[in-house]
Amino acid sequence: MDTGPADENQSLPVDDLRQLLKSRALFKERSHQTSNDVHVPTLQSHPAEPAVVLLGDSLIEQMKVTGNSPDFQPWPSKTMLSESALDHLKQTKLPELSRLDSVFNAGVGGDRYQNMLYRLVGESNEQRKVTGLLDILVHRNIKLWVVHGGTNNLHRKRGLRAADVDCLHVLLQALLRTSDQSTRVILTGLFFRKDISDHLINEANATLESLSIAINNNLGIQRVIFLPATTAVQKGHLVDHVHLSEEGYRLWAETLFPTMAEVLIGLDIIVPTVTLGVIATIAVVLLFCSRKLKGAHWGADDYLAAITLIVYYGLIIITIMAVRYSGLGKDISIVKTEHNDKLGHLMKILFAFCISYGFASALIKLAVLVFYWRLFPTWMVRTETYVLGSMCVGWFIAFETVSVFQCKPVALAWDFTLEGTCINKALFFLRNSIPNFVMDLAIVILPIRELLLLRILRWKKAGFAGLFLLGGS
Repeated sequence: MDTGPADENQSLPVDDLRQLLKSRALFKERSHQTSNDVHVPTLQSHPAEPAVVLLGDSLIEQMKVTGNSPDFQPWPSKTMLSESALDHLKQTKLPELSRLDSVFNAGVGGDRYQNMLYRLVGESNEQRKVTGLLDILVHRNIKLWVVHGGTNNLHRKRGLRAADVDCLHVLLQALLRTSDQSTRVILTGLFFRKDISDHLINEANATLESLSIAINNNLGIQRVIFLPATTAVQKGHLVDHVHLSEEGYRLWAETLFPTMAEVLIGLDIIVPTVTLGVIATIAVVLLFCSRKLKGAHWGADDYLAAITLIVYYGLIIITIMAVRYSGLGKDISIVKTEHNDKLGHLMKILFAFCISYGFASALIKLAVLVFYWRLFPTWMVRTETYVLGSMCVGWFIAFETVSVFQCKPVALAWDFTLEGTCINKALFFLRNSIPNFVMDLAIVILPIRELLLLRILRWKKAGFAGLFLLGGS
């Protein structure tokens, strides 16, 4: 089935996109009533910002009603879901999610994609008035949308039709366009039903996956994650022709919750890491541009800064690989239980990260010290710079030596089938942080004395001192 061009709405202004939503939205009495009487008032009255929003039909809605949980705490009780499923979300290290009270359930029974669009965009006329969920949520820090729908769109003979896929496409575009660039969407697959052939369900899921791929290819980044329906949920786990039993929800949660946790952990680790890399890149590019504009020669500190940036790129790549493929960010007990085959790979990546970190930390310190050497040609500063530089080189040699030979044999650091001994890694990193912090502090305050000796106004001295403190930190 043709999913249509995935980029057709990318260049639309937000107002035009809103009109597109309205043109495809479809009123349904229960959708209107639930939004007006439950969802909108709850969001408007609750001070917390939901980090995750669940959008869908009765399969999403019954996550809260089956578990008998409060409206704004929509997760099923532990009698409905296994304890490990809840632990998956708690391990994201996001405080609001560990409390499980900032996940908003916007499911409404019987909703089709068109009805979800109606609830997102709202309506205002003489007959009906309801605030759109997007108008409220656009100002909140939504990290993840989980969308499950399409079950009510399925035709018994033709399955998921092109017009329905178009509505889903517009819906996904709306969620992406009105959210932060770091926001992700999990689009879940459809479960088998008793009243529709398995062939049509499989065909519909293939269409959903193709749409997700097309959108991601257009964006150049994976912002829509398609999660196939777990094969563990069979027709025997249905209480009627479509709705899941408690056992069905348990089985669904065993795949849904870990995926949500992985996406949130990735955002919590990867986004800040990449953001700092972008900032560092801009700073280094501006540094070299300023040198060229002034006709000044590039110094050793400039080259050291560039080399440090390259090493940091390596750290970014290592971090992304560790998060996406090896379980970085999860509790080690979870990794051992569910990713035991990847544990050795994770430890090997962390081994490489540790070595790269030593290079990056030492290089950036040396770059700053060489800059001080060139900027302050006084005997005192150069002596202190020489001493700190020697300490930095000594720290680097010691850190790299211990990092490489932390285990005997070396391969024991990632291959737990070998016999041997390893150092206490927690104690090693704790003790390493002390000289590292002392050197950083000394480097930051080193130029302050020279600035105080300058014959300039005090407010200018304070300004220059602030710049050095900010740059050094």
